[in-house]
Amino acid sequence: MVSRSTVTCTFGILVIIFIIIQTYLFYSAPKLHPIQKIRKQSSAFNMIKEFVLHCDKADVHCILVDPYILRKLVEETFEEAHSPCRLLCKNHVYTFAIRSVDFDDLKFGVLPKLRSSGYDIDVTYSERIASEIPTHIHLRAHDNHALHIVIFHQRYQWYWYGSDHNSRHHMEFTNHEGALDEFEYNFKAPIDGIELYLPHYPKKFVYDYEQSVYIPCNISRANTFFQLHPKDTSKNATEFKENALKAINLIKARLDKFGVPFWLSSGTLLGWFRQCDIIPYTVDVDIGVFIKDHGDGLLEKLKASSLGLDHKFGKISDSLQYTFDMGKLKLDIFFFYEDKLTGKVWNGGTDYNSGEKFKYSFDKFTLCWSELEGIKIRVPCDTELYIKANYGPNWFTPVKNWDWKTSPFNVKPNGEWPDDELNEVIQLWDKNGKRLDLDWERQEL
Repeated sequence: MVSRSTVTCTFGILVIIFIIIQTYLFYSAPKLHPIQKIRKQSSAFNMIKEFVLHCDKADVHCILVDPYILRKLVEETFEEAHSPCRLLCKNHVYTFAIRSVDFDDLKFGVLPKLRSSGYDIDVTYSERIASEIPTHIHLRAHDNHALHIVIFHQRYQWYWYGSDHNSRHHMEFTNHEGALDEFEYNFKAPIDGIELYLPHYPKKFVYDYEQSVYIPCNISRANTFFQLHPKDTSKNATEFKENALKAINLIKARLDKFGVPFWLSSGTLLGWFRQCDIIPYTVDVDIGVFIKDHGDGLLEKLKASSLGLDHKFGKISDSLQYTFDMGKLKLDIFFFYEDKLTGKVWNGGTDYNSGEKFKYSFDKFTLCWSELEGIKIRVPCDTELYIKANYGPNWFTPVKNWDWKTSPFNVKPNGEWPDDELNEVIQLWDKNGKRLDLDWERQEL
């Protein structure tokens, strides 16, 4: 019979052997770096890692466009840049973008693999356009963590993205339709150990995104207008439209280069708003610019860029207007001022025959993006309010006999220029770039 002391001794030896084996296994097993441990425990990090892995295998460029993360990249300090899992381990719905040309590859090459891994996937389509245009994709893990993909649709040299008001999460890129200029992203940057496509200039991308609200012209309203007033398809109308669009494209290229935002105004804006088109019986193109955006030497820059000045009215502090000869039509740039007493904004007009001044007032407005025949342009966000201020309640009815001094709904006399300022505030130029000499005599009324 085995004694109790023998059993106790044997048991003790076995316990010691077990502890030695476990200690050996613990110290010989590969250890996770603290950063790796944090990443492994992060549902967000693992979700992004798996998503990007499948995108890369399918050759789909999934671009990190999340404004919150891009801002952090721009603003972070040295210490933050070297902290463990500084950006991709947060309780945050991360936003990526794909181009619409990659949608099918994502739909058939990436989403099925994510679905088989247990992710819920929801694809949303345009809320405005009848045809099925995909706009957003939402991925949700079993722990309810989410990933968001916005789809950028190519429009000439810019991208359009749709809204998604049914999303469960409050996310960027979902509250409104948007328009963004094409941007470079063809390089990968390591973020928290994952190689990600990023906009080449994150700060500019975020700035553009913050001003990306897009409003479409109303096709239904345009169709109604043309049912009442059939479209003019004559040769003259067609040529004028072509020349007007060329003028808009040209001035857009120049002002974009000089960093001067502008919007469609007056008759050009009315054509966009009422009929999604150029009004063929107008004789010019009209745009607006806030005087605060004029900057130094703008006129000289425009003249130096092959734009022929036809006339310059007013001065920087009052009623400034530039008119350029675009060949077969004129292009007017009206500068807008803020009236600090009334809170309104206004632009001025000048009668070069008499020196009389006129004032056109509008409620203060902000600018949104839209398009005219594929050209990405700005318009006042509350366009109808702007149009009604300028053209009154009957703006839907065409008026072919238009007098800029009496026809506008919001025009008011604004005095006249003093005699000693006439040579400064009224300047006319010929086609050769030479200023015309004017013999000023006040006309008796």
